[in-house]
Amino acid sequence: MRRTYVLKQLGTFYGRAILHTDDDRTWHIDGLVVLREYRGRKYGTAILNRIICDADREGKILKLVADPLGHPPTLTAYQLRSFYRRHGFQSNAGYLNYMTRRPVSR
Repeated sequence: MRRTYVLKQLGTFYGRAILHTDDDRTWHIDGLVVLREYRGRKYGTAILNRIICDADREGKILKLVADPLGHPPTLTAYQLRSFYRRHGFQSNAGYLNYMTRRPVSR
Protein backbone atom coordinates (compact mmCIF):
# COMPACT_ATOMS: atom_id res chain seq x y z
CA MET A 1 0.00 0.00 0.00
CA ARG A 2 1.12 3.55 -0.67
CA ARG A 3 -0.24 6.79 0.77
CA THR A 4 0.66 10.31 -0.23
CA TYR A 5 0.08 13.30 2.03
CA VAL A 6 0.08 16.64 0.23
CA LEU A 7 0.05 20.08 1.83
CA LYS A 8 -1.57 22.51 -0.57
CA GLN A 9 -3.72 25.58 0.01
CA LEU A 10 -5.45 27.82 -2.52
CA GLY A 11 -3.50 26.20 -5.33
CA THR A 12 -0.09 26.61 -3.69
CA PHE A 13 1.89 23.40 -3.13
CA TYR A 14 4.02 23.47 0.05
CA GLY A 15 5.19 19.90 0.49
CA ARG A 16 4.39 16.21 0.65
CA ALA A 17 5.20 12.90 2.28
CA ILE A 18 4.97 9.42 0.81
CA LEU A 19 4.31 6.37 2.96
CA HIS A 20 4.43 2.70 2.10
CA THR A 21 3.79 -0.48 4.05
CA ASP A 22 5.55 -3.81 4.16
CA ASP A 23 3.07 -5.39 6.56
CA ASP A 24 -0.17 -4.65 8.42
CA ARG A 25 1.56 -2.98 11.40
CA THR A 26 4.11 -0.58 9.94
CA TRP A 27 4.16 2.55 7.78
CA HIS A 28 7.48 3.72 6.31
CA ILE A 29 7.80 7.46 5.69
CA ASP A 30 9.73 8.01 2.47
CA GLY A 31 10.70 11.59 1.89
CA LEU A 32 8.79 14.16 3.88
CA VAL A 33 9.66 17.20 1.77
CA VAL A 34 8.77 20.88 2.07
CA LEU A 35 9.75 23.18 -0.78
CA ARG A 36 12.78 25.28 0.12
CA GLU A 37 10.95 28.63 0.02
CA TYR A 38 8.39 27.40 2.58
CA ARG A 39 10.75 25.81 5.10
CA GLY A 40 10.84 27.12 8.65
CA ARG A 41 7.10 27.89 8.63
CA LYS A 42 5.85 24.66 10.30
CA TYR A 43 4.61 23.03 7.08
CA GLY A 44 6.72 19.92 7.74
CA THR A 45 5.26 19.75 11.25
CA ALA A 46 1.74 20.02 9.83
CA ILE A 47 2.30 17.11 7.43
CA LEU A 48 3.98 14.98 10.10
CA ASN A 49 1.25 15.70 12.67
CA ARG A 50 -1.38 14.48 10.21
CA ILE A 51 0.58 11.30 9.57
CA ILE A 52 1.04 10.71 13.30
CA CYS A 53 -2.66 11.28 13.99
CA ASP A 54 -3.65 8.76 11.29
CA ALA A 55 -1.03 6.22 12.44
CA ASP A 56 -2.13 6.49 16.08
CA ARG A 57 -5.78 6.10 15.12
CA GLU A 58 -4.99 2.99 13.05
CA GLY A 59 -2.44 1.58 15.52
CA LYS A 60 0.50 1.74 13.07
CA ILE A 61 4.21 1.90 13.85
CA LEU A 62 6.01 4.64 11.92
CA LYS A 63 9.55 4.13 10.62
CA LEU A 64 11.90 6.38 8.68
CA VAL A 65 15.51 7.07 7.88
CA ALA A 66 16.50 10.63 8.82
CA ASP A 67 18.95 11.22 5.97
CA PRO A 68 19.38 14.72 4.56
CA LEU A 69 18.22 15.25 0.99
CA GLY A 70 19.15 17.88 -1.54
CA HIS A 71 22.31 19.10 -3.21
CA PRO A 72 23.61 20.47 -0.95
CA PRO A 73 21.38 19.23 1.89
CA THR A 74 19.57 22.03 3.69
CA LEU A 75 19.40 20.19 7.01
CA THR A 76 21.96 18.00 8.75
CA ALA A 77 21.17 14.48 9.96
CA TYR A 78 21.36 15.85 13.53
CA GLN A 79 18.73 18.52 12.75
CA LEU A 80 16.46 15.94 11.15
CA ARG A 81 16.78 13.55 14.11
CA SER A 82 15.99 16.42 16.47
CA PHE A 83 12.88 17.30 14.45
CA TYR A 84 11.60 13.72 14.53
CA ARG A 85 12.46 13.25 18.23
CA ARG A 86 10.25 16.24 19.07
CA HIS A 87 7.42 14.21 17.50
CA GLY A 88 8.02 11.03 19.49
CA PHE A 89 10.45 9.15 17.23
CA GLN A 90 13.39 7.30 18.74
CA SER A 91 16.68 6.33 17.12
CA ASN A 92 17.38 2.63 16.92
CA ALA A 93 20.52 1.22 18.52
CA GLY A 94 23.34 0.83 16.05
CA TYR A 95 22.08 3.31 13.45
CA LEU A 96 21.06 6.74 14.74
CA ASN A 97 19.31 7.84 11.55
CA TYR A 98 16.91 4.86 11.55
CA MET A 99 13.97 6.03 13.67
CA THR A 100 10.74 4.49 14.93
CA ARG A 101 7.58 5.81 16.58
CA ARG A 102 5.09 3.52 18.24
CA PRO A 103 1.37 4.38 18.20
CA VAL A 104 -0.07 6.24 21.15
CA SER A 105 -3.62 5.62 22.33
CA ARG A 106 -5.65 8.82 22.52
